[in-house]
Amino acid sequence: MMISLYNVSKSVPEPQNGMRQVLRGATIALPVNRRIVLFGTDLAGQSAVLHLLAGSETPDQGRIISGRVRFSPVVNSRGTAGGMLVPQLSAVDNVRFFARLHGIDPLLLIRRVARASELGAALGQPVSAFNGPMRRALEAALMAAVPYDCYLVDRLHDFSPPQRWMIARAARRRHAGLLFTTNNRRIAENQAEFGTAIRDGLLTSLSYITTANAAHDGSEQRQ
Repeated sequence: MMISLYNVSKSVPEPQNGMRQVLRGATIALPVNRRIVLFGTDLAGQSAVLHLLAGSETPDQGRIISGRVRFSPVVNSRGTAGGMLVPQLSAVDNVRFFARLHGIDPLLLIRRVARASELGAALGQPVSAFNGPMRRALEAALMAAVPYDCYLVDRLHDFSPPQRWMIARAARRRHAGLLFTTNNRRIAENQAEFGTAIRDGLLTSLSYITTANAAHDGSEQRQ
């Protein structure tokens, strides 16, 4: 299966400058079941692509065709719409919601997430009270326990090495895809098979990770 973006344009809000266009007629086809890194000098643009694929944002122009692909919510969206967690609910209630959504035994899913996240009694607290590391621990554990065809992870470098391993292992075990953003070259080479980049509002052709990494490094040096 492939995910196809056709002539997609997207603008994102900026606190001081109004709307800014991050995609401008971008077209690309991405295989669903591979591990792909999305590079770019502008992390807002990279995040926008993930939200477009998750369906939490719509393009200003163009089409996205994904067929029956089950995308995860955007992991590590840092509280923005389209993320995995409902901040007002407790961590346990969030896990229960995912269990009902995917037909999983709630008690079984809670046990798995509690063991993997190591959050203990904090699971009873509202997610809005979590700091960044706690929220990422919960999201990594929850994602590893819930099946999707393709996992969408923003800023993979924010996660600890064990959490990154948990995420990658879950995708490999299910023969699922992993589409993530990062500007960390080492993490990209360790986790991705292929790479693409946002450059001047367009998505570059998909290439093997070593080629994509070198091209991204060269682009950064020219700026």
